[in-house]
Amino acid sequence: MRVLIADRLELGELTSMTDAGLTVTHKPDLDADGLVEHLGGVDVLVVRSTKVTETALHAADALSLVIRAGAGTDNIDLAAAADRGIFVSNVPGRNASAVAELTIGLLLAVDRSIVDASTTLRAQRWEKKRFAAADGIREKAIGIYGLGNIGLEVATTAYAMGMKIHVLDRARSDSTSIRLTDMDAQYWPDLVELARNVDVLTLHAPLSDDTLGVVEATVLAALGANGILLNTARAELVDQPALEAALDQGLRVGLDVFHEEPKGSSTDFSHPLSKHQNVIGTPHIGASTDQAQRAIADGVVDVLVRYLSGEVTNCVNLRQARERAATLVIRHHDRPGVLAGVLGVLRSQALNVERMDNRIFEGGTAAIAMIDVTCDDEEGEIGPSLCAALDALDGVIGARLQPAQ
Repeated sequence: MRVLIADRLELGELTSMTDAGLTVTHKPDLDADGLVEHLGGVDVLVVRSTKVTETALHAADALSLVIRAGAGTDNIDLAAAADRGIFVSNVPGRNASAVAELTIGLLLAVDRSIVDASTTLRAQRWEKKRFAAADGIREKAIGIYGLGNIGLEVATTAYAMGMKIHVLDRARSDSTSIRLTDMDAQYWPDLVELARNVDVLTLHAPLSDDTLGVVEATVLAALGANGILLNTARAELVDQPALEAALDQGLRVGLDVFHEEPKGSSTDFSHPLSKHQNVIGTPHIGASTDQAQRAIADGVVDVLVRYLSGEVTNCVNLRQARERAATLVIRHHDRPGVLAGVLGVLRSQALNVERMDNRIFEGGTAAIAMIDVTCDDEEGEIGPSLCAALDALDGVIGARLQPAQ
């Protein structure tokens, strides 16, 4: 199996896995265009920020898995990968602590004017009175937009520092709800109301059609000129002209992400936000701690090792079962042709397989197949006649229908 690492990643354990039958190539300087020329014969692609376009995916003749060394997958064309039957897996949560640490660091830097104070001190000026005028963050309200691993880590840290936690009233997992309850979190129905009721708004949502430019003028106006905005997620979450206008009104901002970031790791960079006196910025380094990079590398290796054993983990482009899905439980003799007959019956009744798992019983005589099926058109029927047709097949011991819950 050929693995291409098309980014600057330290994956020493992966490159040493030749005993697992891997041939690993590391080309850290590939961009979206260059990637197209290097995917021939590649089975697994590993990227961090390199864009994986539809053109690249169509150029791949053997690719079956793309691993994003991190959580967000907006640099990968998920729809194009799904169309070609290519799994896309991520490594969520491994860099959460690092990004959360930087988020809190930016908050403190903004509130205490740490950058300006340090710069002034290096210029051999003692401006104690000027830089002693900070509000402090204890008892302040922080609004968290995006409650994934990073958002929860920020909430936990902020709560430990005495801040009041505010979040959107959106669907949450049971474990997330329990953690938020323990933090006495306050819920708000939309982003404008969240911004209106906090002193600090911090962004940790993924970029999607629903979140593109979601922090616009009305949200920033609700946060107010005395507020603080933190963004260590994606620059595109924020409407930039609206942000520039809010900065001129007094809003203070901590940024780790910018529109149109340069591709290189060291280059000139001129941006209206990076130069604004009310902005404390860092060059997209949120996940760039040694601890985080080791954790991400371990996560990539884990995804790949499991894939070699036939298990796909953290896949982000598999469709969830549709509402009309049901599960067929088919006990059958373990011999060639039986499952082919089963699939033939499904085809004849206009049914499609969503997922299938077949297990062999001890002794190798019998097996059981669990098949999730759906109706793709009006002619499809999931009912007693289906089980009767399956029971009539040679080699089928018995079939039963388990309706979707």
